[in-house]
Amino acid sequence: MVAPSVPQYEDRLVASNAADASLIQLIATLEDLVKAYQQFLGLLQREKVLMIDGDVNPLIQCLSEKEGLLGRLSQLEIKRQDELVVLGKIYNLPEQSFSLPDLVALVAEPYQSQLHSCHLRLLALSASIKEINEVNSLIVERTLQRVVTLIGLIKHLALPVSTYQASGCLTDFPVFGKTIGRG
Repeated sequence: MVAPSVPQYEDRLVASNAADASLIQLIATLEDLVKAYQQFLGLLQREKVLMIDGDVNPLIQCLSEKEGLLGRLSQLEIKRQDELVVLGKIYNLPEQSFSLPDLVALVAEPYQSQLHSCHLRLLALSASIKEINEVNSLIVERTLQRVVTLIGLIKHLALPVSTYQASGCLTDFPVFGKTIGRG
């Protein structure tokens, strides 16, 4: 067995340092994603309470906060994907099928446990967010059904009702206002 020459060893060392720096950066981004998704989950829970309470102004403020947080999450997701592409190139992985679990299987400790922990927390948060979104959708659906029903009731109550006269004929709807005739 031939010992590696110095340039080959230096190349591996540079690649290792680049991988370590990229892994540290990815873990920081994933931690930021976890915090942002936790905030998003809290907003969704607050949104659910506000929808049930019917408190419009705080609900509008909550929706505005939600839009801002969705923008931040989008930026973090793009950053995460870019960092995965860089790590994929370092580890010579195909770009199309490369994912976080693939990376977890390749890296050594302490990065492996940190990446795995982030991955599991993101999966749990994703499941919770999906569940609350489904509940919020049901609340919106039922609220819309109630509004449609109430509008129908209001229309019915607002229209004058025809009544039967003793002769058996219906009375016409009363007409309010003045008739303008040609002079």
